Amino acid sequence: MFCVLADDLTGAAELAGITLKFGLTSEIKNEFSGPLQSDVLVVNTKSRIVDEITAAKINKNACHYMLPLNPDWIFKKTDSVLRGHVRIEIQAILDACGIRKCLLIPANPRLGRTMVAGKYYINDIEIAQTAFADDPDYPCKTSDVLSLLGKDAKSDTAFLNKNQELPSSGIFIGQVKDEQSVIRWANRVDDQLLPAGAAEFFTKILLKKGFKYNEDVNAPATDYGKILFVCGSSHENSRLAVAQAGRQGAAIFSMPEKLIYNMDNNLLEKWQWDIKAAFNKSDKVILTVADQKISSKETARRIQNVFARTIALLLLRLQLNTLVVEGGETAQEITKRLKIDHFFPKNLLAAGVVELQTKTENPATVIIKPGSYKWPESLWHFN
Repeated sequence: MFCVLADDLTGAAELAGITLKFGLTSEIKNEFSGPLQSDVLVVNTKSRIVDEITAAKINKNACHYMLPLNPDWIFKKTDSVLRGHVRIEIQAILDACGIRKCLLIPANPRLGRTMVAGKYYINDIEIAQTAFADDPDYPCKTSDVLSLLGKDAKSDTAFLNKNQELPSSGIFIGQVKDEQSVIRWANRVDDQLLPAGAAEFFTKILLKKGFKYNEDVNAPATDYGKILFVCGSSHENSRLAVAQAGRQGAAIFSMPEKLIYNMDNNLLEKWQWDIKAAFNKSDKVILTVADQKISSKETARRIQNVFARTIALLLLRLQLNTLVVEGGETAQEITKRLKIDHFFPKNLLAAGVVELQTKTENPATVIIKPGSYKWPESLWHFN
């Protein structure tokens, strides 16, 4: 048995979904309590949007829950472009677990995310020149990897090339040009360090530890019935995908701007009934903020709150089969409102797109996707 710590729900779901391909059972918990029923425990700390002190405390508490379970090893899932309190959370885990060093590989070269000569690139473009520069919570205004990570007097932090040895203590980021780079770093993981980073590093570590990857392992094809898509991400890829769906004739409902800045119960009620009525004509409906500029953390939080309230009321009025949520904080706010704290991955539809079953009195199908990732054609198709 081993454990994963993730700072948001999409990250937790992404790694839980990968374990399916290795024939492992896993579960995601938002709360630090209860027995473990699976091979892999994935803890969603929900710590990306809190302050640094709170983030450190949450991660230490998560470790105090996990360590008595005697995991064989622990992996720290970070955002692949280093958003959030990455360094602070890693240091908190090192302290709680009594480990002196961390090897951090956040890049995903298969998705065009690489780190070369100390800079982060998205498809060979410096990250500060991409849509990540406009992220409302953690805008990437620099491409320098160490600047994205930040500095801490308590620990050394360094960017390493492939031939450099890891010092005895500190947080170290390895250069990643391609998939072979990730494999080389995975081969250097041992019991004396905390491995941390993105999905590709996690996958290569599992292979190094002798787990067998089976691409064909998957759940049977599912009829998802009536699907409500909630596109809560501000990333450019999300906006482009919604625009494409619109050209295919999808039923799209943009959040009224007035609801974002001044909650109007009558307007909220009308928007919900309009959405409900759309399901009389279509089995797929998209909720979005495509017409709105998410320019600040405060605006993002208000939008997530409106989505959560809307979904909670819609589920009381709709015979909905599947809820698909894009964006980690949007997914977190909605599942919190629905009082869902325990998930079991059922199907990996595409990179980062994971079907989850819920542990509630009325189990629901929830599919979660990071905002910057691509939709699978099998799901994102409208006619």
